[in-house]
Amino acid sequence: MSMRTYSIAEEPAGAVYKDLLDAGARFCRRALVVVRPSIVLADAGGKVLELLRAWNGTEQMASEWPGTRLLKGTAALLTFDLNRESLLLLRSVPGLYSWQQPDLPEDLCLLRADGTPWLVSISHENDAYLNLEEAEAALLRKDVPGLVLVADHM
Repeated sequence: MSMRTYSIAEEPAGAVYKDLLDAGARFCRRALVVVRPSIVLADAGGKVLELLRAWNGTEQMASEWPGTRLLKGTAALLTFDLNRESLLLLRSVPGLYSWQQPDLPEDLCLLRADGTPWLVSISHENDAYLNLEEAEAALLRKDVPGLVLVADHM
């Protein structure tokens, strides 16, 4: 099956964000967030990070993650299981672009079982995209009608 990239034209927030996460949970088994050492994480963001670590969280320092390549330095990537409990925590955030330091870790991404990205966000740039098979895109249009997708040109 071939994948196609779809830009998200408007921030998924509120019910659209929650529906997008629910749809993503059908296709993804893991998620990741990023903590940049140059921005101090607020206490509330630190508590969220601790909760996410509880779901088989693994951390590594990296200069690159889906959607981002740093010109210098590294950031901490936390990858964790996407399950009923972690999904509830992710759904408690108002919108996709709320995943920004200092309030929260950054750049929420949802990952397929093989580790490839399904949802990619670059929160501080208010940018996000999805890598979807045709059937997944059709399902999203049905299940998340408020999500504004734009197919990228190949």
